[in-house]
Amino acid sequence: MSVDVGKVRKFIIGSYGESLLKEAMPDLTDRRYYVGRDMRAVVPLRHKLAGYHARFFAWFSWDTDGVDLDFPPRIYFTKPGDGQADRYELELERVGGVDGVIDWVGRNNLALQVSLSYTKVRKGQIGRMYSGDAHALYLIMVEFEDKRKTNDLESVRKVVDEVIDRAATFVEEPFIAFSGNKSYYLIFVLPKPIKAGATVVRNRIGRVVREYSLNETYRAIFNLILKDKSYLGLGSEVISRFVDLQVAEPKKLLRIPGFKHEKSNRETTQLDVDLRPTDFNPDALAKSMLPNSILTDYWAYIDLPGAGERRVGRKITPPTLQVQASDARPGRDKVSQWVAFIKWLRDNGIKLPDCRKRFSYLLGMYCRRVNMAEDACEALLNDLVKNPGSEHTRMLRYGYDKPQFLPSVYSFIRGDNWYSCTEVEELRKFKVPKPREETGESPNPPGIPTSTSQTSLPETPVGTRLEEKPRTKS
Repeated sequence: MSVDVGKVRKFIIGSYGESLLKEAMPDLTDRRYYVGRDMRAVVPLRHKLAGYHARFFAWFSWDTDGVDLDFPPRIYFTKPGDGQADRYELELERVGGVDGVIDWVGRNNLALQVSLSYTKVRKGQIGRMYSGDAHALYLIMVEFEDKRKTNDLESVRKVVDEVIDRAATFVEEPFIAFSGNKSYYLIFVLPKPIKAGATVVRNRIGRVVREYSLNETYRAIFNLILKDKSYLGLGSEVISRFVDLQVAEPKKLLRIPGFKHEKSNRETTQLDVDLRPTDFNPDALAKSMLPNSILTDYWAYIDLPGAGERRVGRKITPPTLQVQASDARPGRDKVSQWVAFIKWLRDNGIKLPDCRKRFSYLLGMYCRRVNMAEDACEALLNDLVKNPGSEHTRMLRYGYDKPQFLPSVYSFIRGDNWYSCTEVEELRKFKVPKPREETGESPNPPGIPTSTSQTSLPETPVGTRLEEKPRTKS
């Protein structure tokens, strides 16, 4: 399957790539940080490498014709949830650079996805990161699917058809896409990018009382569009049955039209307002531009601080923390304890019982501390907990989105705190391993190869090209 590489490039750079690049790189000699978008390529289920995907950061640079798009020199394919699986690599030079990678993904029927928001990576970290930090909100996506899992695509289509008429009251024409499997997307463009640190409440003397994260800002805009009568105004019954609320997060990924869905092997397709397939056209996003009033209207869905709330000058944006330094030793910090504990659980085939969802909450905080991707974190939850349900996932996401103080493993298995799980006697057998005296290294956090946040790649890349047979394990 061939794709229009030029259109894909334009879609990734988006409406505000140039203006954001001017801030990140005022001229060719002054690069302050890297701005771009997170990407994901997914191997189809019918392939022998089903279950593999690649996450990487694509950044913008100046070219003689304007904004250029760059990919890392090697794109790594890993298998989430399987720490023993081989890793494969795709070399840019071998397939013809960025255009060659895009074409290769299309010809080999892989799915290609891009983050809804712009992301950034610090100088000195480029090429070592699987993704960047959320930098500026750009697209707002409402995904419709049959959440009863009945595969009733016709009912979803009818709902979307009605919603399109409502969307036409506040945008010229919504950008609509069919996922290629079971979902329809309505995609809206913000009238200007909302950058991190822009949503704040100040007191009378101008001091910041509260700063809202991009996650909170995105969710407020999402809820405004979804529920407010001035916008879509959907009722609770429609939302509970047809709207995927888990996409209300700025770093969620959007399927790029023209590429296959990894499950159905059908193409993700752009649709017109009558829900008929149409040619992929990135310029159509301009017609889906939200009104300027959205920039003030969303405050109605922001949880404002109370009059007596003492948060003067305090930022509450969840921190993006780095994985511990390579010279840290097991037992010397709480992250190392959790790394060792999770490895011990997996090595011994131990699955935790309910523990009143407490472990899910702590696991979410741990994943955020080591910058693990949300999907990889959920896969880890499935590996470690017996029969996890929606409440486990909710607590996992809560711990991930609002990380607090990560306790020690011993507080979890032996303490008397609200989060402790002392009823599982088998957990008391765990002991943090002694430091490796020769190297002082600590175990690698489980799942890190699939991270969508700032996680270091090996200094000397290893692996096997995706088109070859995997290397033999020693």
